[in-house]
Amino acid sequence: MLLLPLCGEGMFSGAVEGVEEGERERDAAQEKLWEELRCALCYQIMTRPVTLPCGHTLDQQCVMRAMDENSQCPLCRTTIHIQPDEVPINTTILNLCEILFPSELREARQQLVEDETPDLGVMPLFLIDCCVFPGCKLPLNIFEERYLLMITRCLRGSRMFGIACCGSGPDGEECPDEVGTVVRITHSFRLPDGRIVITTKGFRRCQVLHHRWCDGYCVGQIQWLEDTDDEEGGGAAERMDMEGHHDSHGSSECGSEDADVDVDVDADPDADSKCSIVDLCCQLEEEISRYLESMGPGNRCRVFDVCGEKPSPEQDPATFSFWVAGALSFALSTEEQRSILLTSNLKDRLLLELHLTQQYQAPTMASRFGCSPQ
Repeated sequence: MLLLPLCGEGMFSGAVEGVEEGERERDAAQEKLWEELRCALCYQIMTRPVTLPCGHTLDQQCVMRAMDENSQCPLCRTTIHIQPDEVPINTTILNLCEILFPSELREARQQLVEDETPDLGVMPLFLIDCCVFPGCKLPLNIFEERYLLMITRCLRGSRMFGIACCGSGPDGEECPDEVGTVVRITHSFRLPDGRIVITTKGFRRCQVLHHRWCDGYCVGQIQWLEDTDDEEGGGAAERMDMEGHHDSHGSSECGSEDADVDVDVDADPDADSKCSIVDLCCQLEEEISRYLESMGPGNRCRVFDVCGEKPSPEQDPATFSFWVAGALSFALSTEEQRSILLTSNLKDRLLLELHLTQQYQAPTMASRFGCSPQ
């Protein structure tokens, strides 16, 4: 009978020690990776890792906050000549975070969404003579002391505030319009003379319920202004507004050139209102494309710089409608901008924009720019 030799105790313990050593090495390597994949400023896993020209990789939101006062890397103080939100996301680092630490990344992303969504309640308001549409940019040169204080506080907090048209109360005092837009500060730079130059981007429409004054600037209690996609539309009010726009268009600041807009008087005014939202989006996309093509390249670049790339009207008609509003805003009066912002029925807003796009031709826009089509 052949007896096989049994493994000795030393051989067994050596194998166990080898497995334990391998586990310790893997744990040490994972711990090192965890340290490398955490932002050196907030010590959280990076949800939007960006690699600066100096070579340091940090979370984009942290870099934006750190560079509010100067344009230097917060770690090595190297001057950075590019805005943090213009640096492309480092997809290699992001993929490593998703593979190695998926649960931590999910929690960090959820926290980011909560941080970027402002709490409904009291919101500082910047009163101005124009409207801002969701998704569109608005640069501001802040020089009044009250607004310097307001923007400084916003930069230290959520980086958000509301923008509303400035109206007059019963006693002639300044007061915000009933509807506005919550914006997020994307760029900021403090000049040597104390001014702050910021770039804002529209986040979401809001309704101003109440307002009061705090340290010289206005603060308001707000609630989100939601869209409806009722295919029937609101009907009469917006169409009456559009007829009013046609009647008053000849006496606008553009002068008699605006009165030469061709309008088909035999057209059925209710024909467009019978179209579906999808059909209206298709018509509006054709009209706005012709409108942009007839503009000069300089003006067209300015529109895309403010509004960004055109969203898909089929996938997101609401976002598309605000993009069109932003593209038209250079030619529209404040009251016309306000009419679009106030319209919460998606179909009615598309109808209003379709009529305004057909009404305002490129020469009209060029005259408001103070130049001729190129």
